[in-house]
Amino acid sequence: MFDRARVVWCPAFLVFALSNCSDDGGGRPVASLSGQAGSSIQASSERISYGGTLATGGLRTTGGVTTGGLSTAGGATTGGSSSTGGIAASGGAVGAMGVVQLSLGINHSCALLADGIVTCWGYNKDGELGDGTTTNRSKPAIVADLSGATGISAGDLHSCAGATNGTVKCWGANNYGQLGDGTGTNSSTPVVVQGLSNAVEVAAGWYHSCARLSDDTVKCWGGNGYGQLGNDSAAGLAPVTVRGLSNVVQLEVGDWHSCARLNDGTVKCWGDNSQGQLGDGTTTTRTTAVVVQGLSGVVEIAARNYHSCARLSNGTLKCWGWNWSGQLGDGTTANRLTPVVVQGLVGAEEIALGMGHTCARLVSDTLECWGGNSSGQLGNGGATDQALPQAVQGLSGAMEVALGGAHTCARTIDGKVTCWGSNFYGQLGDGTTTDRYTPASFVELP
Repeated sequence: MFDRARVVWCPAFLVFALSNCSDDGGGRPVASLSGQAGSSIQASSERISYGGTLATGGLRTTGGVTTGGLSTAGGATTGGSSSTGGIAASGGAVGAMGVVQLSLGINHSCALLADGIVTCWGYNKDGELGDGTTTNRSKPAIVADLSGATGISAGDLHSCAGATNGTVKCWGANNYGQLGDGTGTNSSTPVVVQGLSNAVEVAAGWYHSCARLSDDTVKCWGGNGYGQLGNDSAAGLAPVTVRGLSNVVQLEVGDWHSCARLNDGTVKCWGDNSQGQLGDGTTTTRTTAVVVQGLSGVVEIAARNYHSCARLSNGTLKCWGWNWSGQLGDGTTANRLTPVVVQGLVGAEEIALGMGHTCARLVSDTLECWGGNSSGQLGNGGATDQALPQAVQGLSGAMEVALGGAHTCARTIDGKVTCWGSNFYGQLGDGTTTDRYTPASFVELP
């Protein structure tokens, strides 16, 4: 058990009693950590992203969004705060334009509005908020020089958005070329990814980014120290084609691995496999795509840091990879090299992954979360890790869930946003830097 009071950041990810920060040679920041008892462990940084389909006027349907607007389904209630300190679907502050997609980075959050404007808040040292500054924001700021966006993805330290014309723009950290503009220079405003004109989905990781194209192939760019670009070559400052991959219908990326859902309901992954996150039964890094074992009938995938998950057509979930805080949901903290069933969960309609926690949106439009909970990111009112799903308190009418390093946000049926968990950099968007252990208020959008 670690002492939460000793948490520090290196440079932007959660570590405990930091004694050293370095690069492991493949582009992964690592830190030597010490627990209360003085034991030493090694931990790598982690990331989150949330890709959206860049179809004209619409977004991926698993987030509860239909073409050009919000889903009308769901169990939203009326009124404001609930008796448990949470919120229902109506009430609270919100901008005139509703939110149609959320995406969370490790310490920042972004929202796509119905008018194609993108707004971000939280950590901004590398310009990942896109507002032309490197100033942290505890309230949303509009991304500059960007309009008509149809999908967003927030990586660890950079963000990307796609447009109806098939182009992609990215902003923030660019030390490995993850912005795709052919340089290694950070940008606090969006820059155009070179050589993409038919992108329909974008996903941002730690040091790499990927896009699914209209021909159902994938291109990736940025750091490639663990083969996460999938082309069996060196890093690419401009997009390169993932080898041997076709018929892709969904794309997700983790810190240093990438995954694709195919049209036959199977999944392939590539890149870093140190924790079994590729699901092929080994811990061998793969520079080209390999099949995840034991999966069929997959209708959605999610990949973050060192674990991956799949939602099946029957509403059950399977996860694999790193399980240090119970994020696989199988009741243990043992890593899994192949998919295992999330226990006690039925009727899942969406899956989202964070640094060390996982959440599912259910058919009842409620949320259940499990895994790391040091900052209250599970939303169950406590701060204890949970290896089995726990209900998020006081929230109804959820249409989408998105996860960050140690924070969680939900979009409600009426296009509003509420967040909880770590708020050190203002990533909850409530104008404070106070952690929240349950959904407590709505983000004040522009």
